[in-house]
Amino acid sequence: MTKVSVSPFRKFILWLLGCGLLLISLLATGSQVQAASDYTISRDALYIDQVQVDSAKQTIPLYNSPTSTTSAGQLSTAYSRWQVTGVYVRPLNNDFTIAAYDLGNNQWLKLSDVPNATRIIHNANGYWADFFSNNTAYQLFSDPQTTQATDLLSPAYNVWKIVGYAANKTNQITAYNLGANNWVKYKDPSQLMTFLNYTAYYTIDAGVTTYDVNSNPTGTIQLSTIYGSTEIHYDKNNQQMVRVGTEQQWVYLKDTRHSNYPYQPY
Repeated sequence: MTKVSVSPFRKFILWLLGCGLLLISLLATGSQVQAASDYTISRDALYIDQVQVDSAKQTIPLYNSPTSTTSAGQLSTAYSRWQVTGVYVRPLNNDFTIAAYDLGNNQWLKLSDVPNATRIIHNANGYWADFFSNNTAYQLFSDPQTTQATDLLSPAYNVWKIVGYAANKTNQITAYNLGANNWVKYKDPSQLMTFLNYTAYYTIDAGVTTYDVNSNPTGTIQLSTIYGSTEIHYDKNNQQMVRVGTEQQWVYLKDTRHSNYPYQPY
């Protein structure tokens, strides 16, 4: 067989190419290590005292650490609710993405393994919103998956205290707990009435239309000045409204201008 000769220059080019591929490989490996190190184990009370996992009694693999790739067992199907004792969280850029939950004694449940029926239950301590039923007799459920129907919400009232909420594996809210495991399905943003722990101020011009909470026109702003508001509501199209007076005096945020200073009458 004839041996193919390689010129010194070509050898040099091949050597440079090999070094470049090695460098790219090292950089890629370094990036992967850096990405993994973005996460950290947290046992902050924000998670331990406020979060549970509802497995719906499904079989889910458990791990001895949040980074382990080998299952160390399975979650018991005898129970559905599990208290979280720690999380594997990424604080990078303050997005606080959670990848795994410790259910006690380093029994880690990975969010990537969670079935669709599993719910992450959050206590609503410090949750500045009430459930706004708009006097509608919503169906109530005994489970956060909203599969076990019970009673109807009384249409005699329209505002209900939220004591907890359920989210799916993609962190989308699916239901609200109105107390004693009375769950109602999340439908759209108009179901919430949000209260601020401060007063927000807006400059509003005379002639701006006012509405009731259901977006029915009720009149117009009579005086161009600065108005304070501590209540926020979203309509069915996710457009924000702020209350600037009575229950009949809501305006759309788009019709206002934010003010840094409150109006001080003399």
